Amino acid sequence: MFTDQHLADLYTQLTTAGEKSLLDAVIVGATIEDLDIKDLMELSEDVDAEDILMVYRNLTKGSRNHMRAFHAQIQRNSGSYTPQFISQDLFDSIVSSPRERGRV
Repeated sequence: MFTDQHLADLYTQLTTAGEKSLLDAVIVGATIEDLDIKDLMELSEDVDAEDILMVYRNLTKGSRNHMRAFHAQIQRNSGSYTPQFISQDLFDSIVSSPRERGRV
């Protein structure tokens, strides 16, 4: 399924964790968005083509919106989430800001 063993291990870890409960599942969702945001930010650093940067920006915006939604569900289920891949400051900024609409 995966050619990258790290991704295979991460997939197994996250799917196993997400099967435990609804709260665990939404925490897994937040974790995936956390990693996506970090990856997209890093990829953007090495790109000069404006069309590719626009795609990365829009994907990052979508991940921020997903993070907000997962965070709201985590809170509704009396849980908490600590970012693993992005900074706490960036996470706090994302979840405390309104949903983003439209193209970047």
